[in-house]
Amino acid sequence: MTKFIRSAAFAVGTVFLAAAWTFPALANDKSKSDTGSYSGSQSGTSGQSGQGAYGGGTSEGAKSQLDSASKKFLSNAAEINMMELHLAQLAEQQASSTAVKDLARDISKSNGKLKDKLEQFSSEYTVQLPSMPSSTKEYSDLQKLSGQSFDRQFVKTVISQHEKAIKVYEKEAGNKSASSDIQQFVTSTLPELRQHLSMAKNVERQVSQGQTGSFGGGSKESQGNESQGNESQGNESQGNESGGGY
Repeated sequence: MTKFIRSAAFAVGTVFLAAAWTFPALANDKSKSDTGSYSGSQSGTSGQSGQGAYGGGTSEGAKSQLDSASKKFLSNAAEINMMELHLAQLAEQQASSTAVKDLARDISKSNGKLKDKLEQFSSEYTVQLPSMPSSTKEYSDLQKLSGQSFDRQFVKTVISQHEKAIKVYEKEAGNKSASSDIQQFVTSTLPELRQHLSMAKNVERQVSQGQTGSFGGGSKESQGNESQGNESQGNESQGNESGGGY
């Protein structure tokens, strides 16, 4: 009986010992399996997250991308505006005609605002604008002139630049893919460009006739002569009335 009990105890001990080795092994396999499963799941999630972060469109509030035509418009408009602004600033210093200086001041003020607006679009849409005109020959040539020669050449150049600008803006006005804010900018700017073109042509007529006064007026000298003529006619009229009455 005692022998039987010892044999049974030995068998039970053997079973427990085997279980002690087996269960940790199973636990380790389970841990590895779980870890592998989690790692795979995490990797998949990370992949999806990366795709969402880098391939998933723009953030809220960001501007949509411009089409190539609008990008070209902003670049061309900025270049023309820059040239006109530099020419106008030069004319404010070197022009001899009051009318030319008035035109230059008006262009400087207007084009300064356009410059700010174009730079705003450049920032919002991440479009690189030119830092300087592609050609500065017109500016360099104008720098060498003075007096009426400067006035005539400046106005001629301003007319040419404005005609070029109007074509650029009119082309963008017909761009059906342009964003609404750029379309609104183009629509509101075109009338001002046309007005400046009309003013420049008016000044060109004044300069070609040797007039140096401000917009719409003749030279101060001609206005003075006209005033003296009117006074002379008034004196003559008074003399006639006096003679008639005597």
